[in-house]
Amino acid sequence: MIPKLDDYQKRWGIESDPIIKPGLDSILSALERLGNPQKQLRVIHIAGTNGKGSTAAFLHSILSEHGLKTASFTSPWVVDVHDQIKLDGRNITSEEMDEVFKRMKDAGISGMLTEFELLTAAAFLAFEEFQPDIVLLEAGMGGRYDSTNVITPLVSIITSIGLEHTNFLGETIKDIAWHKGGIIKVGVPVITGKLPSEAAKVIEEIAAELKSDVMRFEEEFSISRSKGSESFHFDNKSIGNLQRTLLGSHQASNMALAITTAILVLDKEFSINKTLQGVKTAVNPGRFERITDCVYMDGAHNVDSAKALTKLVVDKFGETPIHFVVGMLKDKDIEGFLLELTGVAASFTFVDFSHARAASPEELLQKCEFSRKSVKNKNKVTLDLLSSEEGVTIITGSLYLLTELREIIHGNLVNNQNS
Repeated sequence: MIPKLDDYQKRWGIESDPIIKPGLDSILSALERLGNPQKQLRVIHIAGTNGKGSTAAFLHSILSEHGLKTASFTSPWVVDVHDQIKLDGRNITSEEMDEVFKRMKDAGISGMLTEFELLTAAAFLAFEEFQPDIVLLEAGMGGRYDSTNVITPLVSIITSIGLEHTNFLGETIKDIAWHKGGIIKVGVPVITGKLPSEAAKVIEEIAAELKSDVMRFEEEFSISRSKGSESFHFDNKSIGNLQRTLLGSHQASNMALAITTAILVLDKEFSINKTLQGVKTAVNPGRFERITDCVYMDGAHNVDSAKALTKLVVDKFGETPIHFVVGMLKDKDIEGFLLELTGVAASFTFVDFSHARAASPEELLQKCEFSRKSVKNKNKVTLDLLSSEEGVTIITGSLYLLTELREIIHGNLVNNQNS
């Protein structure tokens, strides 16, 4: 259940199905009753296993620096449902959400949609009212049958492809690439991160069939741009030299995708200096987010993101002891994820969090081969974090875990300050 979404559903008497049901028939029928608000929007559609949120964050910052008004729909939430729908960088307000739900109530769509489909429809209505210049639309799961895939975008972005949601998307990289490639539309350019060869082949085939140009972040990747007195050139070797708040080599790829997209969308209005400023100031909660000097949160939740986190840890902290606090969903590759972190870990602590698909801490403990490991109550862990001075602690494994622990940690910090 998405926090606070049920408050609006109860207030306005709108029911939804909690079970995931991939497919577009229901959302298209509901949007038809709502007047098809999605058809009036200029959209950049983003799919991928990792990197969607960060790419959207870079794009928002770059486009805002150019004076454009953006809106975005991302998942999962950071605190609650309000931060999944952003209007020019701010969370949708309760008053705006109430207006959206009133319209859905009046249109009679109660019971037609799943929970995520309902929120997708709410986002489209909010965007229609807000009238942004550009919408940054993140696919929830896969792409082809995801409820966001009801638009024709200006650009499609596929950030990465790895094994995920195999019970819905298939058990091979080719299967998952086919789902991600479903966001490609006829004649609309698609920009991709570096993909496994079998995934890249699937994307190329889909794009060729739809006559869509493909731009790939590969070894030969480079961008050169000159405009008046402004000029820059960067490639995969120099891209990491651009100043940014979002750290890690994986974020360099997300940044490159965002800059390339901005060049296409802005065309003659593209400014190099404004873009560099946008890159510098882009932020994304839960992506190597600093909580205190020795506590960080990172939303890594699969093997590929664990590899990226491990590299970032080595680059930033060197030989400093790293203690991982981990909670994960049971349908993830738990053994593979933990194995990637083992090379830089000083210890593992496994905790619980409130999600129907959360693995128990005991299950995580059993699947971890590292010698220094333990299970703790999440409230006890957060108190320990604030008093620990040994090394660096990184909370990771699930964005849902980060949401829950962030609230507890901040509450403890306030209590400590008031005591």
